Amino acid sequence: MSKERDLTIHQVSASFREIRKHLFNHKKLSIPHSLTLSQGFVLGFIENQGPASVGEIAVAFSVTSSAATQIIDTLVKRGFLGKKESTDDRRILQITLTKKGKNVIKEFKTAQVDKLKDVLEPLSDNDLKQYLKLSRKVLDCLYNKEHKKIKKYKHKNIKI
Repeated sequence: MSKERDLTIHQVSASFREIRKHLFNHKKLSIPHSLTLSQGFVLGFIENQGPASVGEIAVAFSVTSSAATQIIDTLVKRGFLGKKESTDDRRILQITLTKKGKNVIKEFKTAQVDKLKDVLEPLSDNDLKQYLKLSRKVLDCLYNKEHKKIKKYKHKNIKI
């Protein structure tokens, strides 16, 4: 890898951190129902993935099973998620999105999109299309790598 490419990758990394910091700043992002970002992301994952086990959720978010269980249990107590036995193996619980959870995820996504509209407003339509094209290229590469970890992954909301 060339030094120039290395430097550019470091700059991209710093840029990602700054963008993430601004997008997910709790003080500036109105998250419905006092959800944490982790809780919102788990709801979104289950919406996209469909029913998933605790282990699949843990792998998807690179956390321990006990950390995933804590997030899931909180969301179950609040009525956003449900648990049911797997049809394949009764020992495995499948985590599902409830009707209340589906409504909350809609609100969560709306809050994210509203924030993103503000952040991306300075970009021209052409800049935005180019950003989307590059983002999809990177995501495609990431999903191909992640697909090896999560065999049931569904790539349905991001069309490439």
